[in-house]
Amino acid sequence: MTDTNTKVRSLILTALMVVSVFGGSIAFAGAASAATGGSYTVANTATGATTTVTAQIQSEQDAKSVSGVELDFSGDSNFNNDAGAFSTGSSDDYTVTVYDTDGNLKTTVDGVSLSSSNNADTVTLTFSSVTVNAGETLEVVGTNFENPNGDKAYSGSIQFNPSSSGEAASDDISFGTAADSSDETGSTAPSAGGPNYVGPVDVAQSPVEFTASDDTDYTTSSGDNEEDFVEVVFDREADTSGYTFTVNDADGNTVSTTYQDSLSSGQAAVLTLDEDLPSGATLTVTDGNGDTTVDAADITSSSTTVEEDGDNYSGDGDTTTSSYEGERVAVVSDETGESIDVYRYNSASDVDNDYLFTRGTGTDSYVKIIDTGARDDLTSGEDYSLQFLGTDASSPTTDEERLTLRNLGLSADAVSTNVSFTDGSTTISADITSNAVNRPVDVTVFNANDEVAVPSETFSIDADGSITADLTVDKEGNYTIEVEDVDTGITAETDTISVSAVSGEVMFTNNIFSQERGDVAEVTVDLANTDEAVVLVGSNSVNYYTAVTVADAASGDDADNQVTLQLNTFRTTEGGSDVFSDAAFSATGDDSVVSVESPDQAIDSISADDVEANGQTNSPLAASDYNLAAYVGGEEQTVGTLIVNERSATGMNLWTAPASSFDSVAAPAGVYSAIDDGAITQSDEIAAGDTLVHQIQIEGVYGALAAEDTETPEQALINLLTETGTDIDDDGDSTALSLSMVQAGSSPNQDPKRLALSESKDALNVVLDDANNTVFVNVNTADAQFFRGQEGDTYSSGDTLVSASTGETFDVTLTLEPESGLTADDTTEESLSATFEVVERSGEINNGDPVMVEPGTDQVISGETSIAPGTEVTMRARATGDNPFLVSTTTTVAQNGTFEGAFDFSEVSNNTSFTVTASASPQFADGELSAEGTVANTTDEPEDTPTPTPTDEPEDTPTPTPTDMPTDEPTDMPTDTPTDMATDTPSDTEGSTPGFGGAVAIVALAGAALIALRREN
Repeated sequence: MTDTNTKVRSLILTALMVVSVFGGSIAFAGAASAATGGSYTVANTATGATTTVTAQIQSEQDAKSVSGVELDFSGDSNFNNDAGAFSTGSSDDYTVTVYDTDGNLKTTVDGVSLSSSNNADTVTLTFSSVTVNAGETLEVVGTNFENPNGDKAYSGSIQFNPSSSGEAASDDISFGTAADSSDETGSTAPSAGGPNYVGPVDVAQSPVEFTASDDTDYTTSSGDNEEDFVEVVFDREADTSGYTFTVNDADGNTVSTTYQDSLSSGQAAVLTLDEDLPSGATLTVTDGNGDTTVDAADITSSSTTVEEDGDNYSGDGDTTTSSYEGERVAVVSDETGESIDVYRYNSASDVDNDYLFTRGTGTDSYVKIIDTGARDDLTSGEDYSLQFLGTDASSPTTDEERLTLRNLGLSADAVSTNVSFTDGSTTISADITSNAVNRPVDVTVFNANDEVAVPSETFSIDADGSITADLTVDKEGNYTIEVEDVDTGITAETDTISVSAVSGEVMFTNNIFSQERGDVAEVTVDLANTDEAVVLVGSNSVNYYTAVTVADAASGDDADNQVTLQLNTFRTTEGGSDVFSDAAFSATGDDSVVSVESPDQAIDSISADDVEANGQTNSPLAASDYNLAAYVGGEEQTVGTLIVNERSATGMNLWTAPASSFDSVAAPAGVYSAIDDGAITQSDEIAAGDTLVHQIQIEGVYGALAAEDTETPEQALINLLTETGTDIDDDGDSTALSLSMVQAGSSPNQDPKRLALSESKDALNVVLDDANNTVFVNVNTADAQFFRGQEGDTYSSGDTLVSASTGETFDVTLTLEPESGLTADDTTEESLSATFEVVERSGEINNGDPVMVEPGTDQVISGETSIAPGTEVTMRARATGDNPFLVSTTTTVAQNGTFEGAFDFSEVSNNTSFTVTASASPQFADGELSAEGTVANTTDEPEDTPTPTPTDEPEDTPTPTPTDMPTDEPTDMPTDTPTDMATDTPSDTEGSTPGFGGAVAIVALAGAALIALRREN
């Protein structure tokens, strides 16, 4: 803008220096020799007003020596009569300056002397000789000029070196009503459209924004407030009070302004702002005729002000203004046209020995902007002295202000300089840091041609002096992220960020996936260079065809470039009017299903005419082969097959477990571990109060359980397992499964007991092992609730609840209802059955015989019981009387129903009687078990007899006899006893499962091995 302004100034001056800011018509007249051009302008054209006059004349001669200039209106007969006068003061009211051919200030003359004649119609100024070249302009500005009282135009001349008849030019000035016919600028130039019209004013000094005291001349004094200002200097004087000034911020919003009469004079106009103005603002000026004089001129903003306050630099007491290196500093004078010397400040006695440069505020201007980022001699960590010289260079003032530069430390580092994306867009990021906190920064993305690729977004530096800015680009290319501190205009930018589009890839982890009908199928895909993929399931040929978009988790353990898509084959009937409902689809962990839609909606290359089937079925997804295909960016990447197999029900096995283990496991692994450890034992006899474990091997029901979407598997099973298949949760759905537990055998004169499932929720613990098509249902027999009713009856709140009793047998039946859609047809049901008996919690110690132990350690006392293997039994031996003692131990019931404990009787006297007891939880039916015992030393007689026997019979007894006896007895006894015991133990177990057939008997012999095999399968 500055280059344009100076060229305009030069053009105007070259065109005879006509027109002023407020002028009227111009007429030229010859003098001793004609000058190229001249002009008179006044700031205020009102008659009788005291104002400022500006006269200009341009030389035709090169290297012309000028030592005086004459301003003369004596040739106008009415000028004096109308009381016109140039001066009511002294030479101090006049400034004489020379401008070069580009309109730049060349010099301000020194030693101006004033004389007047012709009743002050003529003013002569003399001064030290200056050189004016051809095309250069000499300008005279005089204050205290009194306008004539006549409403008309007056003719005046301007002459170089009047005493030697130098070059001269003339101009007219119109006042009062005569000025109403002036052009848009209000000057004395011809009206717009006239032969001599040269156009409106233009900007000579770019508009600037700054903060200063709200005094009439910015002079700082106690109690002054600060305001934000905009100052603009035009290329000639103007009465801008009737102009319209519009300030728009960087976003195009209009900022409220107020025109300041007291600060606007000569060529300058000053506005106050209602808010601070950051970078990017513009100024538009419209003149009094409504024509645009200045069109959206850029406003140079500043964030720090150094304001002249009249203090000199004789000491160190002045306040120092701090600024950040790189920001623009507004230096505000208390008078116009002032020059400022800048020195590096060392100390109070050394403030002008390290000179750097001089700057001036300019014509009619109070402010100069210094861009600290554009100067190598202004660096952070240094102090500077700004010395205001006044307008008289021969007698400079000693006013001084100090400036300290600090380092804002603004930096921007690309989080990654190489970013790739597959489709749509991607994010590029910059880590931004600053030494200052809690301040806004504008972040903009530029392409390789320095064009804005992403418009600015404003972020805020946080309390730690940092922020990460994320911005979105949607094209390949090289980008930089520029950060601008809003308050200072300081900028920083990242290194080049290369963004490239890559082809995303997706692969199925297997070619074939399979699952039973009614269960939840899983299809896993691996992703590369993409976070999303579209999976097509099915085809028109199987009447099921849908597209599922899946996405990898953004963070966490599941952000692993792999997604497992789950298809609940039981829920493909859901969807209502939206046949592409996502009810049947989900993803494991934090991965997600983005959308479920028709294939032609997800893939551009698939036509709607090619899609005949949809994503909804009338019953659970049929057993068949379903095509799989995965796409990225609309391109097919991989294919596979999902095989949905026919389902089946294998059987139901019953196990028993201690009451304490009812809710001790919640995962399949815990159940199998308990079986391996002997804590769960297969049996159809359940001691009252123990845990009954149903092992139900059935396929195709796990989708139905998952569809219940309950907090616990127990409630999911309650929702599905009802005694008659009725709708227990009142949700309007038909029930997929039903379960009955009914008392078997005759029950004279009363209905059999039937399980009230809904009232037995707390007696159930359900463990789902869908991987092995197994459901474990643990029933706490002590809490299970029954009611009496006939077949088809359901429990109601008025029925009496009872418990299972010892000696009662129950038939358990699990039924897959036809309403589930999973049976062979709509009328046939599928059932699994098993029978168990509730037996008494009985037992005895030492087969009911008295217990005999020796007074030693590790004396074993054993017993047997009907309670579940794995149940803890506490055994105590206690004696009273002359030799009291109490010893105890805790043991568990073994697989064959026995238990034993080892005691230490080494401190007990021989022939001491005691009582041994055994207790469990829940307790035995008749309370704790007990038996009488005796501590007796059975080795006393063998110790007395040996002495004579070896002495009397060693020679009579043949040598082979003792050899045969010891050899036979120890060999036979140890061998027979362990062999018999080991054989008896599995035999007992084998005989405890009648009614289950040969296969179940084998399971009973090797339960743990069977379960392990099932897990492998």
